[in-house]
Amino acid sequence: MKACPLWLSLPMAYHIFGGDLIKTQLGKQGLPDKRIAETWEVSDVDGMNATVKNGDLAGKTLRELTERYPDELVAPGWRGPHFPLLTKFIDASSMLPVHLHANDDAAQRLEQQPNGKTEAWHILWAAPDTSCLAGIKPGVNSEQIRKALLAEKYDDVMQRKAVRTGDTFYIPGGMLHSFGPHTLIYEIEQTSDIQQHAMPWKMEDGSKISSSEREKI
Repeated sequence: MKACPLWLSLPMAYHIFGGDLIKTQLGKQGLPDKRIAETWEVSDVDGMNATVKNGDLAGKTLRELTERYPDELVAPGWRGPHFPLLTKFIDASSMLPVHLHANDDAAQRLEQQPNGKTEAWHILWAAPDTSCLAGIKPGVNSEQIRKALLAEKYDDVMQRKAVRTGDTFYIPGGMLHSFGPHTLIYEIEQTSDIQQHAMPWKMEDGSKISSSEREKI
């Protein structure tokens, strides 16, 4: 593989929590004139796979290059089903859903996926007095967690932490978490789109999820 910079296409997500922070805070050009929640800067996730836009490799997907040039693109001796890292800018103009991603063991056992998703956030911008939810308070049992999530009383069972521009948070797979509003982050994570969320609305459009449907989960 000839070493050269790769200009990748930019898959985007338009979830209800997004806004215009990626445009206004980062100055990204050429974005659609609509609410943007996430730009997937490097992505080999099925359905959101990036494609090379420049040079001799134009038109090739990141998956194709990873399969053909694993030693050059990732590391000598590395082998895997997809490019191992996913990076995003995430606009949390509104609060993200309280959610978690499976760890590797749970992803393989329950989802038949090769890996789960451990991630890290670097806070690019946050308004004053912004906070996030990350992890469960000590001594809380699973039934207490379930009741609190159904009642939307997240602070009863989750740890709330202050968020400041320049902070970095490590969020291992299996940790319940959320951030926003008024937060812009750069996220680096394992390549995966497995998640379960506890909010009473759908991420795509904010439409309500019925109580009976939520209680089945």
